[in-house]
Amino acid sequence: MAYVFGIGGVPIFEMLFVISLLLLAGLIFILLELRRLNSLIGKEKTDLKRFETDLQEFESDTGKKASAELDTYVKKALESGLSREQIEESLLKRGWAKDEIDEVINRISKS
Repeated sequence: MAYVFGIGGVPIFEMLFVISLLLLAGLIFILLELRRLNSLIGKEKTDLKRFETDLQEFESDTGKKASAELDTYVKKALESGLSREQIEESLLKRGWAKDEIDEVINRISKS
């Protein structure tokens, strides 16, 4: 049996089938990674929203003084994986002074 197309005795249709399977496997891998990434982004948004809610409650209860409670909120936010920039942005939106924010974050970072 002679094949007109193919490499090394492997028919072209079998080669195309194998290539198609590899492409399909790659596509499935990419889709699974995108799904995982979407889940992580959703978790981060939830954490940020929870932090902002806690911060809003804190501000309404005690005013805008850097205190042990604010230190606790910032520490929890850092431990939950929020970046320094995200915390600063959230605090700036709430009217905190950049100096106060830097003071609290630096104090927590040193400890």
